[in-house]
Amino acid sequence: QQLFAACQAKSAEIDRLIAVNGKVLDKKHREAEDRRIESLLKSQGQLKKQAQQQHEDATQATNFLKLIPDAFVFQMEGREGDQIKLNFTPNPKFRPSGHEAEVFHHMEGTLVLDLKQKRLAEINGRLDSAVKFGGGLLGHLDKGGTFVVKQQGVGSGVWEVTTLDVQMNGKALFFKTITVRQKEIDSEFHVVPQSVTIQQAAVMTKDK
Repeated sequence: QQLFAACQAKSAEIDRLIAVNGKVLDKKHREAEDRRIESLLKSQGQLKKQAQQQHEDATQATNFLKLIPDAFVFQMEGREGDQIKLNFTPNPKFRPSGHEAEVFHHMEGTLVLDLKQKRLAEINGRLDSAVKFGGGLLGHLDKGGTFVVKQQGVGSGVWEVTTLDVQMNGKALFFKTITVRQKEIDSEFHVVPQSVTIQQAAVMTKDK
Protein backbone atom coordinates (compact mmCIF):
# COMPACT_ATOMS: atom_id res chain seq x y z
CA GLN A 1 0.00 0.00 0.00
CA GLN A 2 1.49 3.30 -1.12
CA LEU A 3 0.49 6.88 -0.30
CA PHE A 4 1.30 9.61 -2.82
CA ALA A 5 0.99 13.39 -2.86
CA ALA A 6 0.02 14.43 -6.40
CA CYS A 7 -0.18 17.79 -8.13
CA GLN A 8 -1.48 18.36 -11.64
CA ALA A 9 0.08 21.04 -13.83
CA LYS A 10 -0.88 21.81 -17.42
CA SER A 11 2.05 19.89 -18.86
CA ALA A 12 2.06 16.82 -16.58
CA GLU A 13 1.36 15.43 -13.12
CA ILE A 14 3.88 14.94 -10.33
CA ASP A 15 3.31 12.04 -7.93
CA ARG A 16 5.54 11.93 -4.85
CA LEU A 17 5.69 8.80 -2.69
CA ILE A 18 5.00 9.77 0.93
CA ALA A 19 4.48 6.51 2.81
CA VAL A 20 4.46 2.73 2.35
CA ASN A 21 2.18 0.42 4.35
CA GLY A 22 1.27 3.26 6.69
CA LYS A 23 4.90 4.21 7.44
CA VAL A 24 6.25 7.59 6.36
CA LEU A 25 9.43 7.36 4.28
CA ASP A 26 12.66 7.76 6.21
CA LYS A 27 15.30 10.33 5.25
CA LYS A 28 17.14 7.96 2.90
CA HIS A 29 14.03 7.10 0.90
CA ARG A 30 12.79 10.72 0.88
CA GLU A 31 16.09 11.78 -0.65
CA ALA A 32 15.82 8.99 -3.22
CA GLU A 33 12.32 10.23 -4.12
CA ASP A 34 13.70 13.79 -4.44
CA ARG A 35 16.35 12.55 -6.88
CA ARG A 36 13.76 10.61 -8.90
CA ILE A 37 11.56 13.68 -9.29
CA GLU A 38 14.52 15.96 -10.06
CA SER A 39 15.57 13.54 -12.79
CA LEU A 40 12.02 13.51 -14.16
CA LEU A 41 11.88 17.32 -14.25
CA LYS A 42 15.11 17.42 -16.26
CA SER A 43 13.83 14.92 -18.82
CA GLN A 44 11.39 16.68 -21.12
CA GLY A 45 11.03 13.50 -23.14
CA GLN A 46 9.97 11.46 -20.11
CA LEU A 47 7.58 14.17 -18.94
CA LYS A 48 6.04 14.36 -22.41
CA LYS A 49 5.67 10.56 -22.56
CA GLN A 50 4.01 10.46 -19.14
CA ALA A 51 1.60 13.26 -20.05
CA GLN A 52 0.79 11.60 -23.38
CA GLN A 53 0.00 8.26 -21.72
CA GLN A 54 -2.27 9.93 -19.18
CA HIS A 55 -4.04 11.87 -21.94
CA GLU A 56 -4.51 8.76 -24.10
CA ASP A 57 -5.95 6.78 -21.20
CA ALA A 58 -8.30 9.64 -20.28
CA THR A 59 -9.48 9.82 -23.90
CA GLN A 60 -9.93 6.05 -24.03
CA ALA A 61 -11.92 6.05 -20.79
CA THR A 62 -14.14 8.88 -22.10
CA ASN A 63 -14.78 6.96 -25.32
CA PHE A 64 -15.77 3.91 -23.24
CA LEU A 65 -18.26 5.97 -21.24
CA LYS A 66 -19.86 7.28 -24.43
CA LEU A 67 -20.67 3.70 -25.45
CA ILE A 68 -22.53 2.84 -22.23
CA PRO A 69 -26.04 4.00 -23.33
CA ASP A 70 -25.92 1.74 -26.40
CA ALA A 71 -23.94 -1.15 -24.93
CA PHE A 72 -26.33 -2.11 -22.13
CA VAL A 73 -29.95 -2.70 -21.22
CA PHE A 74 -30.92 -0.89 -18.01
CA GLN A 75 -33.39 -1.57 -15.23
CA MET A 76 -34.18 0.79 -12.37
CA GLU A 77 -33.15 -0.51 -8.95
CA GLY A 78 -33.83 2.51 -6.74
CA ARG A 79 -33.50 6.21 -6.07
CA GLU A 80 -32.03 8.23 -3.22
CA GLY A 81 -32.25 12.00 -3.43
CA ASP A 82 -30.77 13.20 -6.70
CA GLN A 83 -29.18 9.84 -7.45
CA ILE A 84 -30.67 6.80 -9.17
CA LYS A 85 -29.23 3.29 -9.26
CA LEU A 86 -29.58 1.15 -12.37
CA ASN A 87 -28.79 -2.49 -13.08
CA PHE A 88 -27.26 -3.17 -16.48
CA THR A 89 -26.76 -6.22 -18.67
CA PRO A 90 -25.28 -6.53 -22.19
CA ASN A 91 -27.42 -5.26 -25.04
CA PRO A 92 -27.52 -8.13 -27.59
CA LYS A 93 -28.09 -5.58 -30.37
CA PHE A 94 -24.88 -3.69 -29.58
CA ARG A 95 -22.16 -4.17 -32.20
CA PRO A 96 -18.69 -3.25 -30.86
CA SER A 97 -16.59 -1.08 -33.17
CA GLY A 98 -13.24 -2.22 -31.74
CA HIS A 99 -11.54 -4.86 -29.63
CA GLU A 100 -11.80 -2.70 -26.50
CA ALA A 101 -15.58 -2.37 -26.77
CA GLU A 102 -15.97 -6.17 -26.95
CA VAL A 103 -15.70 -6.26 -23.16
CA PHE A 104 -19.19 -4.73 -22.94
CA HIS A 105 -20.70 -7.94 -24.37
CA HIS A 106 -19.40 -9.79 -21.30
CA MET A 107 -20.18 -7.31 -18.54
CA GLU A 108 -23.03 -6.78 -16.10
CA GLY A 109 -23.39 -4.66 -12.97
CA THR A 110 -24.82 -1.45 -11.55
CA LEU A 111 -24.30 2.24 -12.05
CA VAL A 112 -25.33 5.36 -10.15
CA LEU A 113 -26.33 8.56 -11.93
CA ASP A 114 -26.41 12.02 -10.35
CA LEU A 115 -29.47 13.60 -11.95
CA LYS A 116 -28.77 17.11 -10.67
CA GLN A 117 -25.22 17.25 -11.96
CA LYS A 118 -25.94 14.95 -14.93
CA ARG A 119 -22.90 12.86 -14.07
CA LEU A 120 -22.02 9.21 -13.73
CA ALA A 121 -21.23 8.94 -10.02
CA GLU A 122 -20.36 5.25 -9.79
CA ILE A 123 -20.14 2.12 -11.91
CA ASN A 124 -19.60 -1.44 -10.68
CA GLY A 125 -18.96 -4.06 -13.35
CA ARG A 126 -18.33 -7.80 -13.43
CA LEU A 127 -17.34 -10.03 -16.32
CA ASP A 128 -19.91 -12.82 -16.61
CA SER A 129 -17.76 -14.62 -19.20
CA ALA A 130 -14.19 -14.56 -20.50
CA VAL A 131 -13.11 -11.96 -23.06
CA LYS A 132 -10.57 -12.63 -25.81
CA PHE A 133 -9.21 -9.79 -27.91
CA GLY A 134 -8.14 -10.81 -31.41
CA GLY A 135 -8.68 -14.45 -30.54
CA GLY A 136 -6.46 -13.99 -27.49
CA LEU A 137 -3.46 -12.62 -29.37
CA LEU A 138 -4.16 -9.04 -28.24
CA GLY A 139 -4.99 -9.94 -24.66
CA HIS A 140 -7.67 -11.61 -22.59
CA LEU A 141 -9.68 -11.14 -19.41
CA ASP A 142 -10.99 -14.06 -17.36
CA LYS A 143 -14.55 -14.56 -16.18
CA GLY A 144 -15.37 -13.10 -12.76
CA GLY A 145 -13.16 -10.01 -12.95
CA THR A 146 -14.55 -6.85 -11.34
CA PHE A 147 -14.01 -3.12 -11.46
CA VAL A 148 -15.36 -0.14 -9.52
CA VAL A 149 -15.07 3.51 -10.54
CA LYS A 150 -16.44 6.32 -8.38
CA GLN A 151 -16.55 10.04 -9.19
CA GLN A 152 -17.57 13.03 -7.11
CA GLY A 153 -17.52 16.80 -7.20
CA VAL A 154 -14.36 18.28 -5.72
CA GLY A 155 -15.35 21.96 -6.01
CA SER A 156 -16.08 24.62 -8.63
CA GLY A 157 -18.13 22.18 -10.70
CA VAL A 158 -15.14 19.89 -11.21
CA TRP A 159 -15.59 16.12 -10.91
CA GLU A 160 -12.71 13.73 -10.38
CA VAL A 161 -12.31 9.97 -10.04
CA THR A 162 -11.98 9.20 -6.32
CA THR A 163 -11.93 5.40 -6.49
CA LEU A 164 -10.51 3.08 -9.13
CA ASP A 165 -10.52 -0.59 -8.19
CA VAL A 166 -9.72 -3.11 -10.93
CA GLN A 167 -9.48 -6.77 -9.94
CA MET A 168 -9.17 -8.90 -13.06
CA ASN A 169 -7.07 -11.79 -14.26
CA GLY A 170 -5.59 -11.50 -17.73
CA LYS A 171 -3.94 -8.89 -19.85
CA ALA A 172 -5.55 -5.95 -21.62
CA LEU A 173 -3.38 -3.86 -23.90
CA PHE A 174 -5.55 -0.79 -24.40
CA PHE A 175 -4.58 1.17 -21.24
CA LYS A 176 -1.01 2.30 -20.55
CA THR A 177 -1.35 3.58 -16.98
CA ILE A 178 -4.14 1.30 -15.70
CA THR A 179 -3.43 -2.36 -14.99
CA VAL A 180 -5.77 -5.32 -14.58
CA ARG A 181 -5.03 -5.40 -10.83
CA GLN A 182 -5.05 -1.97 -9.25
CA LYS A 183 -6.74 -0.14 -6.40
CA GLU A 184 -6.43 3.63 -6.12
CA ILE A 185 -8.26 5.98 -3.77
CA ASP A 186 -7.89 9.76 -4.23
CA SER A 187 -8.89 12.29 -1.59
CA GLU A 188 -8.13 15.72 -0.10
CA PHE A 189 -8.36 17.63 -3.37
CA HIS A 190 -7.18 21.25 -3.42
CA VAL A 191 -7.38 23.78 -6.24
CA VAL A 192 -4.06 25.09 -7.56
CA PRO A 193 -3.57 28.08 -9.89
CA GLN A 194 -4.00 27.26 -13.58
CA SER A 195 -0.62 28.88 -14.21
CA VAL A 196 1.26 26.44 -11.96
CA THR A 197 4.42 25.05 -13.59
CA ILE A 198 5.59 21.47 -13.32
CA GLN A 199 8.48 22.66 -11.13
CA GLN A 200 6.05 24.42 -8.77
CA ALA A 201 3.89 21.30 -8.73
CA ALA A 202 6.89 19.26 -7.56
CA VAL A 203 7.48 21.69 -4.71
CA MET A 204 3.81 21.54 -3.69
CA THR A 205 3.97 17.76 -3.35
CA LYS A 206 7.03 18.08 -1.13
CA ASP A 207 5.23 20.46 1.20
CA LYS A 208 2.49 17.88 1.92
